[in-house]
Amino acid sequence: MGEGRAGVMTAAMKTLVSLSLSGSVLIALLLALRPLLRRRLSRRWQYYIWLVPLLRLLVPFTPRASLSGALVVELPAAGIAAGVWMGAPDMAAPGGMPPGITPAAAPAPTPGELAALIWAAVAAVLLLRAALGYRRYLRELRMGSRPAGDGAQTLFREVCAALGLRRIPTLLVNPALASPVQAGVLRPMVVLSGDAQSGKELRAVLLHELTHCRRLDALYKWLLEAAVCLHWFNPLVRLLRREIGRDCELSCDEAVLARLDGPARRAYGSALLAAARPAGISRPRALTLSMSDDGKQLKQRLEFIMNFKKKTAGAIAAGVFLTAVLCVGAVLLGAYTEDLPAPGESMVVVSEPMLPSREPAGPDETPSTPPDGPADPSAESAALSGVVTEPEPTVEITDSDPSEPPAGNGGESAEQAAVSTLIAEKSAEIDWDALSIADEAPAYPLDSAYRTVSNAYGSRIHPITGLIHSHPGIDIRADSGAAVCATRSGVVLLSAYGTEYGNYVVVGYGDGDSVLYAQMTANTVSEGDSVTQGQVVGYVGKTGMATGDHLHLELREGGARVDPETRFSDISFTHEYSGE
Repeated sequence: MGEGRAGVMTAAMKTLVSLSLSGSVLIALLLALRPLLRRRLSRRWQYYIWLVPLLRLLVPFTPRASLSGALVVELPAAGIAAGVWMGAPDMAAPGGMPPGITPAAAPAPTPGELAALIWAAVAAVLLLRAALGYRRYLRELRMGSRPAGDGAQTLFREVCAALGLRRIPTLLVNPALASPVQAGVLRPMVVLSGDAQSGKELRAVLLHELTHCRRLDALYKWLLEAAVCLHWFNPLVRLLRREIGRDCELSCDEAVLARLDGPARRAYGSALLAAARPAGISRPRALTLSMSDDGKQLKQRLEFIMNFKKKTAGAIAAGVFLTAVLCVGAVLLGAYTEDLPAPGESMVVVSEPMLPSREPAGPDETPSTPPDGPADPSAESAALSGVVTEPEPTVEITDSDPSEPPAGNGGESAEQAAVSTLIAEKSAEIDWDALSIADEAPAYPLDSAYRTVSNAYGSRIHPITGLIHSHPGIDIRADSGAAVCATRSGVVLLSAYGTEYGNYVVVGYGDGDSVLYAQMTANTVSEGDSVTQGQVVGYVGKTGMATGDHLHLELREGGARVDPETRFSDISFTHEYSGE
């Protein structure tokens, strides 16, 4: 997988599943209410109300807190959210890889990635098949058709004027058709069957097909087909297509009957009966609008014509109320989305005193070794990590001022030192004056709900090696898959994988200033990318030498590390050591 691609696929699949879940709830609700509403509300309302679940299936608009998003965010790691390893290209330094950093090997796709690829392949095939089948049908329809006669053309223009159509479709006649058809979105056409029809019957037919044109029913059908292809795994979406197909014709009948008197309504029924015979041209029913679908629904439609009555004002008011309720429900059901803080958004929280950190010993101080400890502590660390690194000294905790940061880069591991060197080299290659990086106050990289520091800045006992060492940043506990956002606008200096850091990203700002985000489940940016404040650079995880989900955060100013907690004074941090 290319860098960042897995994270994007994870978010996309979560969004798709949440949309399908929300749409299914709305479809099931309308199907349950259908027996109660069928005779009480207009057919027009019953047709257009399906747009609510349809748009919910297609449009990922959602409030920050939503029901389906809350359900989907906790999907198992192997399925979608976690366990995504991100390698990174372009990490080679002159003379080979820096010490302590392992080359990125191509990982096997995770189950979540395989599911995303299968979904995309099936959806693409279904959309392509629908498009090609529709194109082939239109071509066959035009090839076997001829322009309608002068009398039909005159009546056609009269009906277009009565319906207020500004864009006049093409009127054709095809003897192979059993029933008149309206087809085409960009170039709409009405194609009559070859049967001779009386003036009243022909007028009723034209009213029916041109009503489809006026309401843009062909576009409605394409939106529906897109939802069916994208949510091919959801059987309720196929039920939605069946119900919309039925209500489309019944609502069109209702609109036509409202314009006709008694004799004209009988002529309309006769036209329906005449159209109820097998067609000579196979057509994609899901995407075309035929006056009579080979006799299907004929009994129901004829009964509707015989018993047609205009709906009362009370029925209209009830329809408006139910529409509002369903729209509110669709918004509340929502969809999954990465919870990104808006650029410049402040997170004002009363600051609390921070727990002090201990200063590690400098590079010239002699570490103290337990009498019964191993002769070479770095050997134990290397054995546990599976990587041969330079010896890492243990660090003596001194009584120096705990508010001071570690001096220089003292107490660094081989990988930390190598990454520090790479940051300096990459930063030196960039003409920062030409980039005009904005001077922004740093924004918190996570949602403000995540403010528990499981490992503070300074010295600590490593949770894996058990050795005292320098901890050059802070570990902020967060849920797996939570979005990690750039604290400031800048340029990506590094986007890679390290044995200790796991998946990490470094964003620089010039003058030796940079931020390192590490141990993420996925990176979403590449080296050299320009990022803006608030942009997602990765997702929380526990890659590298980590035992729990968290964000490891390091800040450098002028090339020297500083305590990140001191730069987010508007965040009230709590401290709870967990050995992550």
